[in-house]
Amino acid sequence: YLESLEWDGTPRIDHWTSDYLGLRRSEYASVSGRYTLIGMVSRIYQPGGILRSMPILEGAQYRGKSTALKILGSPWFSDTALDLSNKDAYQLIQGIWAYEISEMDTFSRTESSRMKGFISSPSDRFRAPYGREPADWPRQTAFFGTINPHGEYFKDPTGNTRYWPWACEQAEPIALEALAEQRDQLFAE
Repeated sequence: YLESLEWDGTPRIDHWTSDYLGLRRSEYASVSGRYTLIGMVSRIYQPGGILRSMPILEGAQYRGKSTALKILGSPWFSDTALDLSNKDAYQLIQGIWAYEISEMDTFSRTESSRMKGFISSPSDRFRAPYGREPADWPRQTAFFGTINPHGEYFKDPTGNTRYWPWACEQAEPIALEALAEQRDQLFAE
């Protein structure tokens, strides 16, 4: 998919979070949005590369947060609930480029700490079904969280640097059609 893209020369990645997700324009929105797209592409070309941060799309229910993520990662998108205490979680993310972890505020402090370690891991070690031995599986997945307004997902008193909050629809409504139209150009750039 990425190899087939050709950039038209129009810069978009510095303001895509504002233009399509409705974040207020700021250096934070620009840099975190740029790093997210670059991180996604990097994970494909260099599986297992470092990708420590997870954007959290904050906003009202039924406004398009999950749909925007699906547009960004399709057809390699999933939002199946992950049970991090089960080895199947490692298998569920294989072949997925954009993985949505919804309702971040429902995690307990322990689950939140486990999630931070899980999302920043460069590879997974597990025995695949019918496999004889465990193997290392370099990550190609980028994680995204979603949360409704006023949810509390910052539960670590030592810091929450792995989470990048994106307040969707602060400036404009989420623009799903425009995101779908420009998605290829975002990744081409």
